[in-house]
Amino acid sequence: MDRATFFAELRKRGSGIFGTSLTQDQVSGIEAILDECIRQGADLGQTAYILSTGYGETGGRMQAVRENLNYRASQIAKHFGAHRRQGKTPEQLSGNPELLGNTVYGGEWGRINLGNTQPGDGFRFRGFSMGQITGRANTEKASRDTGLDLIGNPALLDDVRANAQLLVKWMLAGRATNLRLSQFVAGSRRDYLGARRVWGGVDAAKYVGFASAFESALTVAGYEASAPPWRPDVEPVDTPPATPDWLASLIARIVAFFTRSK
Repeated sequence: MDRATFFAELRKRGSGIFGTSLTQDQVSGIEAILDECIRQGADLGQTAYILSTGYGETGGRMQAVRENLNYRASQIAKHFGAHRRQGKTPEQLSGNPELLGNTVYGGEWGRINLGNTQPGDGFRFRGFSMGQITGRANTEKASRDTGLDLIGNPALLDDVRANAQLLVKWMLAGRATNLRLSQFVAGSRRDYLGARRVWGGVDAAKYVGFASAFESALTVAGYEASAPPWRPDVEPVDTPPATPDWLASLIARIVAFFTRSK
């Protein structure tokens, strides 16, 4: 793979993602993900979607980020329902990141869904890393997969290489939601819309555009020539239904059109 060509493609004004320049942090983050994708055997489409996840989850920074939770009341009302606010109003939680984290990621909901069992876990284990991993249970899982004591010191996952290793492994092996990336993207299959379920996030449609942009750059740079042969994972019995090819293709074209029109 010609990485100079790859980064030149990403810097093109019409690429739809970074614009005309990249910071050194962005380059180092992309390089780390690429290295891990090649090492772990991700094929062209999988590598494109993993890069798109790193891009979308970090707001394009391609580095470990911590969820700041310094939201306005209107944002809190939009993203967290009353059951998550535990009787508190958006106004009471606004401007107080620690209280907000311990409220919406704590309580019974936090215990069941995130494994947050200790006082302060909601804020302590708010979204972190390239993939915005959240909760004590997921942090314990990440600790086992990286060999780092993230429970005792979550800041250890600020290392870009450890972040990339975790992101790629979790997406290929289905460690985040028990859905593997190969169930949606493998070989010639491109269900970029459905693939968002592998990470459990929202805004699936915009990731179609991100992945398409990365795939275009990877293709021009000759990624297939340097990446290891695709090795299919063992599929679970209940493979989720894929987004129809025509629908995924239509969404990709719509996203690309509006991106170029900006």
